Amino acid sequence: MGLVQTGACERGHSIDHYFFTCPKYNGIKDKLLETVKEILAKCEGSKSLRQTSLLFTPGSQDGISKRHNRQIFTATFDFIIKSERHL
Repeated sequence: MGLVQTGACERGHSIDHYFFTCPKYNGIKDKLLETVKEILAKCEGSKSLRQTSLLFTPGSQDGISKRHNRQIFTATFDFIIKSERHL
């Protein structure tokens, strides 16, 4: 999205690592994933959706309303801001 020069974790790992496994962001990552889980619980037909795909392409998922998509985007950007990995 152009928020930083590279999508990789500052330790050189992938964007997946940044969002899901980097220990530096455990506290805020847990909040993000819990928020997404709560949003999914409110969505019809969302039982089979994966959190990973929702963070990267929430608008492409069936069973997720526009309102819930916005909530996922908001939670994702909140994570990015709290991680201080933005310009």
